[in-house]
Amino acid sequence: MKLPNFFSHRGIILGTHGLPFPRRLLSLTVEQIKTHAHVIGVSGSGKSRFLAGLFLSMLENGLPATLIDPHGDLARLVLAHLVRKGVYRDPKAHERIIYLDLPAAEQNARFIPYNVLAQHQQPHTTASNVKEAMHRAWPALAAGAAPMFDTLVQDGVKVLISNRMPITALYRLLTDTRYRDSLLAQEEDQDVVSFFRDQFDRLSSRDQADQAGAALRRAHLMTFSPVLKYSLGQAESILNFRNILDQGQSLIVNLALPDTEARRLLGCLLTVSAEQGALSRAELPAGQRFGTHHLILDEFSEFTAQSEEALSRMLSLTRKYGLHLVLAHQTWSQTSARLRGALQNVGLEVVFRLGREDAEYSATMLGRVDPLQVKHQVADESAVERTHPVFYSLAEQWERFTQELQELRPRHAYVCLYSPKRRALPLRLLLKSRSRAVTKVRTPSIPDPEVDEVTLQRVEQTYLELYFRPKHEIEKEMSKYRNTHTNAQLRRKVALK
Repeated sequence: MKLPNFFSHRGIILGTHGLPFPRRLLSLTVEQIKTHAHVIGVSGSGKSRFLAGLFLSMLENGLPATLIDPHGDLARLVLAHLVRKGVYRDPKAHERIIYLDLPAAEQNARFIPYNVLAQHQQPHTTASNVKEAMHRAWPALAAGAAPMFDTLVQDGVKVLISNRMPITALYRLLTDTRYRDSLLAQEEDQDVVSFFRDQFDRLSSRDQADQAGAALRRAHLMTFSPVLKYSLGQAESILNFRNILDQGQSLIVNLALPDTEARRLLGCLLTVSAEQGALSRAELPAGQRFGTHHLILDEFSEFTAQSEEALSRMLSLTRKYGLHLVLAHQTWSQTSARLRGALQNVGLEVVFRLGREDAEYSATMLGRVDPLQVKHQVADESAVERTHPVFYSLAEQWERFTQELQELRPRHAYVCLYSPKRRALPLRLLLKSRSRAVTKVRTPSIPDPEVDEVTLQRVEQTYLELYFRPKHEIEKEMSKYRNTHTNAQLRRKVALK
């Protein structure tokens, strides 16, 4: 079986369009693809295969990218194509392209070293990022459902960082007074110390449990879920997104974990880490921010900022520092009305088949109406001058395009590429301008490749051994941490006597 045509084409092919023969290619240059994109389409419309082709095409054109897949099929499809293409004949391919299959690793009692507190940034920034990731994983917290949550998590994480402890120690920090005192002794930020000693410790045990309930439930999840406990609880982290961006590496993450909350939290932590890795490049002069990176998120609303203001700001800042997001999902109901507003800032829109309600909304974004479009004109030439043609009403035109979106065949989509100058135009001129181009395309075919199973399994096993650690090694490390701090508590207790 031959690989799809886009592998031998310079540029990012989005599809073909025009007459049945010859079809014309719709492709973007390497410069044109350096924009944020939004992809929507119901299950079975071809959206996932399109994302696979987009990722593969980016790699073929020398554009590093990260793919976060919460379902797993997309990540496995991409890996199979890479194996079929012979990418892994190069011994360095496992370093240039990192493949993390978290479900397979968990089945083999292996877990990725992902200590989110072991980051090369200021401790207070890390603490705020952890809070942001939790807000995304549990949106009710961002809305103020638990007022004490933010302070407990931020200050608690700051204390853990000062003691070089992983985030999995947060539950014990909040519930064990002696343990908390031993850690606070190493905390230099006296405002953080004051919060715990002058406010939290003065609450009764019952009030502490009530005030810290939301934080305790999330902290307990990180010690209960094996994939969170043994990943976040390690001393080191192999995922440094600043290095990934600077070194031009690509990353594929299979997040198809059976535990929904664990999957969502890990996805949010990964997304926040990628965003912060890009923002950290602000310390470099503009002329030294070499290279760009694309972050492809399927079911993006599970992992991104939940407010229009926050998402719009993130889209603006990450673009500035070379990180471009591809945000994909199935329906508009998965996003709030506020997030829909933020998505108008993308430069590329791809719409596959939609349901009725979603088609009505997308039609108003992509479609155009022509008040002079003729519906019927008399055939009698002698009567033309005495009559007027019948025009399509605006409602009829919108309805036709809405139904068109509802009836798109698999692999067929409408692609809208916006000009960077469009935001400077008032709406009345935007509708008449050429600042956007809408094209109906048939996207490239991305079949299941015929690949040697032995070779594929060998590649998968190599990744497991390179990037995941056995459970028994992690438990020894955790035991060492627990014993070290238990002994420190005992020494402190003796000294006080």
